[in-house]
Amino acid sequence: MEQIQVRSEMKEKPKIVMDYNNTMGGLDRMDQNLKSFEIIKKRGKKCYRMIFFHIFDVAVWNSYVVYRKNGGKNTQLEFRLYLIDHVIEKYHSGQNFHRGRPGSEPNLLRLTE
Repeated sequence: MEQIQVRSEMKEKPKIVMDYNNTMGGLDRMDQNLKSFEIIKKRGKKCYRMIFFHIFDVAVWNSYVVYRKNGGKNTQLEFRLYLIDHVIEKYHSGQNFHRGRPGSEPNLLRLTE
């Protein structure tokens, strides 16, 4: 047991807890940060979708870490919003894709001038 000061009093903590807290690595911090921006909730989703979105989250997190190492100043939320805007800007085709079978009646508004 080790003595630590909590607020104004001394408390004892197990040595293993102190060792873990002192050596808490990047994986624990990554999991902690990803939890705030989780894309998909676990309830009722297919396993492959959960795996894909987790890998996607990790890729975005890794790109954020590289961005910060290169001198970026934005928060993770600002970085994610910037990323979303630029992906939509680059890959949005402007076309609306309609699902399902086309209607059998002609569109009367299209036939009038």
